[in-house]
Amino acid sequence: MTEWRFYFAPPGADWGSLAPDVGYLSREALDALTPGDAEEPPCAPEIAVEILSPDDRRKDVEWKIAAYLHGGTRLVVVADARRRTVIAYDGSGRREFGAGEVFSHDALPGFALALDALFAGVFRG
Repeated sequence: MTEWRFYFAPPGADWGSLAPDVGYLSREALDALTPGDAEEPPCAPEIAVEILSPDDRRKDVEWKIAAYLHGGTRLVVVADARRRTVIAYDGSGRREFGAGEVFSHDALPGFALALDALFAGVFRG
């Protein structure tokens, strides 16, 4: 599967879909789906990761973040290789991680990622 599209109602819409760069559903959430729904879940991902591209427009990214959170996503992670930052969005707000910091979040117990290691192979442009 090259893309995992999630079908849910974002703000201002009756129904829509988004395909994050990385989407996560727990085993419990997957088990609650009917077999045919697992390929195109009728829900928002529990965790969504968006990796910014040079042509991404800020308002589009902000809309996606709001749509995911409104749809029930616990954590939206936005990685920006140009700025070498990761921003975590959840129901309580946002937190930015940068050089020398380690990304972690309660929605990802036991997971920790050093930003310097994440962006080590990224050239500055």
